[in-house]
Amino acid sequence: MVYISSIFALAILLGFSVCNIFPFIYLENYTCYKNLVNRESKFYFLQKNIIRFIILIIICILNIIFPNLEDTISLAGNVSISSLTFIFPVLLYNKIFYDKTTKIILIMNYFLLSFGIVASILGTITVYMKYMEK
Repeated sequence: MVYISSIFALAILLGFSVCNIFPFIYLENYTCYKNLVNRESKFYFLQKNIIRFIILIIICILNIIFPNLEDTISLAGNVSISSLTFIFPVLLYNKIFYDKTTKIILIMNYFLLSFGIVASILGTITVYMKYMEK
């Protein structure tokens, strides 16, 4: 049984790196990352993967220290996703193209805006109720 658990833990460890390849690629463009890793070195691949592994270990330690971190991440994800997908695009579109839009498009935009606000409020209530159950 311990053998299967170890293989499962290893699969999660390796799978995390594969699932988060694009955030890690995005991270490689930052100056602080470029200062840590030398692209000209023959150990570039090793250095890059060591930094990825350290980030993974930090996330695991945070999860051990804060066992209810999932609720915080759910709340932050709910607010940010609702804002970024429904609320801000509509507000920016209305701000930029208000003079050029028809009434039908304005009605659809306000409907989408109200849907985003309601979804954000309902998601926040759901996360709060889930947190209170624990």
